[in-house]
Amino acid sequence: MPAWSFGQLTDAFSAVSGPDDLRRLNQAFPDRYPFLLQSTSRGSELGRYDILFAFPGESLVLDNANPEEPFLAALDDWWQRDRQDLPDSPLPFRGGWFLYLGYELAGEIEPKLDMHTDPLLPIAFAVRCKTALIWDHEQQVCVLVEEPVTSSDVAQMCADVDALESEVRAEVDCSAAAVEETPTNFTDAVIVAKQHIAAGDVYQANLSREWRATIPSALCSEAIYETLCATNPAPFAGIARWRDTTI
Repeated sequence: MPAWSFGQLTDAFSAVSGPDDLRRLNQAFPDRYPFLLQSTSRGSELGRYDILFAFPGESLVLDNANPEEPFLAALDDWWQRDRQDLPDSPLPFRGGWFLYLGYELAGEIEPKLDMHTDPLLPIAFAVRCKTALIWDHEQQVCVLVEEPVTSSDVAQMCADVDALESEVRAEVDCSAAAVEETPTNFTDAVIVAKQHIAAGDVYQANLSREWRATIPSALCSEAIYETLCATNPAPFAGIARWRDTTI
């Protein structure tokens, strides 16, 4: 069976020939493979693994309609119920959850914060993922992690990879006119942040600049992600499907 047993990297999931297959599985079958974390730049231990989470299960959601629900406590209870003692392994994931934690979740830890809600995404969500494909860039091998390994899941993965081989991939034009936020918005925020640091209110501030672009309706989010991986490679990259929204 092309699977991996805990504690060793000897049995590869040979159906996957490279990290691009993980990206193509995410694009072709998002219901079965909704979350992909990748390292698109090489040269460090941080960039060794890509993880494609497969066959999502139950979810825990903290949305804007019920911001008072205790997400972190509920997640901890869930983890305590499902946790297992496993031997040491170099792999970064051996089953568990895929987590999205928005900045707004800080309000659950510090209620005095005045947090703005996101119109598209929940405050946080956790999705149970007992299965994943992991590409090891150092060993050039793909391994399957599952709790426990089942022949039906392996067969489904093999069939999905086989379906990719017959897929004809067309070149996609991802060019779009982008509008940058007014530069003074950022420089003014830097001045305010430095004032807060000097006053002892905070010790660090992470600022960003907003860009907006209108894209053709035929342009999918996966094509945008693939272009970003090629033009702006990073040790931490990823794409995640949440219902009708892509992160």
